[in-house]
Amino acid sequence: MGLPIETTWDELLATAAWMDDRLGITDPRKTWHNRVQRVELDMLDSEGTAYRPSRKLSVAGLFHLVGMVGAGKSTLRDVLTVQAVRQGRKVTIVVGDVAEQLTLVALFGALELKVAPVLGSSTRARNTQRMHRRLAGGGATSLLGHEARHFTYLSTACPLDALRGTEAHQPLDILESPCTRLYPADPRMAVPEPAGTDAPTPEPPAGPTADGPGETGTGRSDTGHGCPLWSGCPRQRGAHDLVDADIWVANPASLLYGLVPGTRTGSGPGSWRSRAFGAT
Repeated sequence: MGLPIETTWDELLATAAWMDDRLGITDPRKTWHNRVQRVELDMLDSEGTAYRPSRKLSVAGLFHLVGMVGAGKSTLRDVLTVQAVRQGRKVTIVVGDVAEQLTLVALFGALELKVAPVLGSSTRARNTQRMHRRLAGGGATSLLGHEARHFTYLSTACPLDALRGTEAHQPLDILESPCTRLYPADPRMAVPEPAGTDAPTPEPPAGPTADGPGETGTGRSDTGHGCPLWSGCPRQRGAHDLVDADIWVANPASLLYGLVPGTRTGSGPGSWRSRAFGAT
């Protein structure tokens, strides 16, 4: 675990004022400074028998923050995150769903902080559909009105689609992305039809059909190669940004079940949890 976070209410107010300045918020009713001022913090006393008003906040290990709806829990979380990052710390935030993830990423990104969401790939298409429905519910009924900035981390486009032949009738599904499953062309699989004869075309040699130990899940026992377009792939934008991000924003499922792309680890997929639970 990292060092405890020690701060005072005046420091939080100063951070909130910095956020307002960077975001250009001038309406007093909407400023982060005003939101922090409205929060009342009560801490359990040393005897553990009563809550007392406090102007200091110490977060060490497991820390519970409770309050009614609208009491300022999320406000305190966001301002404390900004303060911690400006002090050189790295922070992982876990929220309830993808929509809230992207909202926080947009906030911290507007503050020019290094932030990225931890998103799974298996639910990418579903999350994209949900974002379209959310924008439509907000008044943007035409898909042409759904701005690209809402889908920065939800892209389902694969650059390799442009290099596929006429046999490709539709784009690659998100789960079909061959990010680490590219193989040299096998000349044995292309058997030309004998010219000038009616002889039947020989069947290509049978390849492995079952996945055994060490095999790739593609019916092949050799090692697949990473996609040379990975560094610029829109599907992998989140994975790119996670490398240097000071703030990771996850949801419970993506944090526990998401895997670090093999092209980043160099030795196969790994877990995000080492960063999340060992944050400093």
